[in-house]
Parts: sequence; structure tokens; C-alpha cells
Amino acid sequence: MSLINIREEQMEDKTAVLVVDDEAGTRDLFSRYLAGAGYSTTCAASGEEALDLFAKTSFPLVLLDITMPGLSGIDVLRQLRNSDSPPEVIMVTAVDDPAVAETTLELGACGYLVKPFEKNELLIYVAHALRLRELERKNREYRDNLEQQVQERTLQLEQAFSDLKASQEQLLHQEKLATIGHLAAGVAHEINNPTGYIGSNLGTLTKYMGRITEFIYLLDGYCSTLPPEKSAELAAARKNSKIDFLVEDSKDILIECLEGVGRIKKIVEGLKTFSRKDQNTSCLANVNDCLENALTVAWNELKYKATVEKDYGDIPLIRCYPNQLAQVFMNLLVNAAHAIDNQGMIRIKTFTENDLIVVSITDTGCGISPEIQNKIFAPFFTTKKAGVGTGLGLSIVTEIVARHGGEISVESEVGKGSTFTISIPVQA
Repeated sequence: MSLINIREEQMEDKTAVLVVDDEAGTRDLFSRYLAGAGYSTTCAASGEEALDLFAKTSFPLVLLDITMPGLSGIDVLRQLRNSDSPPEVIMVTAVDDPAVAETTLELGACGYLVKPFEKNELLIYVAHALRLRELERKNREYRDNLEQQVQERTLQLEQAFSDLKASQEQLLHQEKLATIGHLAAGVAHEINNPTGYIGSNLGTLTKYMGRITEFIYLLDGYCSTLPPEKSAELAAARKNSKIDFLVEDSKDILIECLEGVGRIKKIVEGLKTFSRKDQNTSCLANVNDCLENALTVAWNELKYKATVEKDYGDIPLIRCYPNQLAQVFMNLLVNAAHAIDNQGMIRIKTFTENDLIVVSITDTGCGISPEIQNKIFAPFFTTKKAGVGTGLGLSIVTEIVARHGGEISVESEVGKGSTFTISIPVQA
């Protein structure tokens, strides 16, 4: 075990959180929320104080405000990530700036929490960060022990060591995917309850507006019985207050709100379906539904990059692993979005052919050069920048498709785009 690991084991309290914020109210709020969940907290009012405290005690997690007098949160993040035992860091800010968020994540932050935040949102971020740290610690320990064993072996075992290391990294990747799936399920559950009563209240409010509108029209019938000056005064007040516009616009607003709630429910259902743990259970399912679930989960990656066209055929149900197929489609859809530089098109088509269900996903992205087309399905091969891709996405896709008795192929032209085609046998 390395000296760093020994220091972590002896000095690090795995429930201790360092809260760094120049606002006392925010520090107190963090401390109260975390204490209620069983975490111990230490507070610092500045970046300089935080670095002094960290030099004396190893904290596994730091909640770090970005904007502070003196050292900024980003300056503190740089120094913490360069320490002998760097903690997990969640940046906290009142400004939702994608550029700043990208900078902090590139510097090693594991989260970007925007004020104001909900208690459950904070606790999910904290639990995920500590879980990720524990996974990385176990992986470090396992890697160190494995390397020590390999050093004691002969040169003839080098190939075996290479295979074992590859399996280890794939296992870590799958464990992180499981953690993300668990986090998604938790978020979906937390969103589901408020969405339910918001939808119910909007429905009730729609009925109320209907009754109010009926009452206004009833009053109109009595205006003719009023003295002329009162009738004119009432008509002027109605016009100045724009009552007719408010009544009609309220109907449109409520319709839009109910549509928004419906969209949220659809996203939540997609998250819950995608994050289920019963991935090893096969059942009869429609591949079109698997595609819809994948689109729902991956939509945030797609909506700013591409217009999605869907051409779903009338295909039969097949016995399959729906969540695994959804993972296949999500990986291909996200890859398609990443291949598009500015704005483009993603086309999805399903149909049956020769007792096969065929799914094609076409993008208008940068394309794949012929010399690497036969390499993209190999484990750990990636064309993305270092630290961005693991090279496991298409390898996992190939494995899942093969598990269903199917095949995957690609046709691509540089500068014009790519088409990935999956063929799966129709099973009774």
C-alpha cells in the first residue's frame, strides 16, 4: 500500500465535509442539511482558511464557493487537486454559467451545484461524490496490489497482466455506470412526487378558471340592468384590466403548464425505466419503446446539436433485455451528437427484413475515415480527446447486440456522416 493510501486510511474521516463559503448563512445551511444526514462538517469563511484547515486534516469532500474575497474557489480548487491526497470537490455558485462549469470540471471538480438548491439535491451530490471517491480508493488499492504481484512474476505473464488490467478498467467503468443509474433513479423518485401534485393542482386550477369565466359571462348579462353610468364604468374597468385577454391567456398558460408536466413525467419514466436493476431479466418488448426511452434519457445531449427524425416501422415484439438495448441506442445517439460540430440531423429508422428487426441511426456528422472503421468496435479504441472517452462505448454495444444474436455494422463517409445499423433476429 502506498504512503498516500496509508495517510488516507489513518487520517481521513469518510463522513467529514469541509464547507467553504464567505456567507455565514450559506455555511449554516450546508452544515444543518449535512448534519441531519449524518455527516460531520467543518466550515471555512475564505479560501485561505480552507487551505490551512486542509493542510492539518484530510477531508474526503469539499463544498467550495466559487466567488469569494481573496482566493477564488477556482484558485483553491487548483491547489486542492494538486495536493498529495486530493479531495472530491463540489463547486457551489449562484451563477449558472456553462463556461465556468466546464472549467471547474476540467480542473477536477466532481460536481457543480447552483444556488438556490434543494436539500435532496445537495445530499444526492454529496452521496455520489463520496461513493465515487470510495470506488476510486478501492480501485487504487486493487491496482497497487495487482501491480506488486505482476512485478514478482516472470516476463512470460506480461500478456496475462495486460488482459487483467483491461478487465479491471472495464469493471470500474460498469461500476460507475451502475452508480450513475442509481443516482438517476433517486433523482427520478424525488422529481416524481412534486410533479404529481403540480399536475393535480394545475388540473384543479383549470376547473376553477372555467367556473370564474362562467361567472364573468353571467355578470355580463346583468350589465344591461345597471344605470348607464355604472355600466360604462364597469366596461371601462374591464377594458383597463384587460379581463378578456387575461381569461383567454390564462387558458393557454394552463395548457402549456400541463404539457410541461406531461413532458417531465415522460422524462422521469424514462429515467426510472433506464435505471432499473433487472437488466438480466429478458421479456417481450418493442424495440421502438427502447428507442424512445433512450431518446428521453439522451435528449439533453441531442437537443442543442441536432434535429431528430423518427421513422418507426410496425415491428413485432421480441424477447430481449430492454434496458440493455436502450443502453445500446443511447450510446449510438450520444456518439451521433458528438460527431456533429454545429447543427445537424439524426435519423432513426426501424423495420423488419428477412425475419430480422433492423434499426438504423444516421447522423450528418464528421464521418469516420476508412482506415479506422474496422477499429471502432475494439475495446479502449477512441477518437475522442484524452479523458473524454473510455473507448468502451461501442465495445459494450457490440457485446450487447451479440448477446441478442444480432449484428452491428457501420457505413460512413468523411465530412458527410455515418449510419450504424443493428439487426436482431425476431424471436417467438
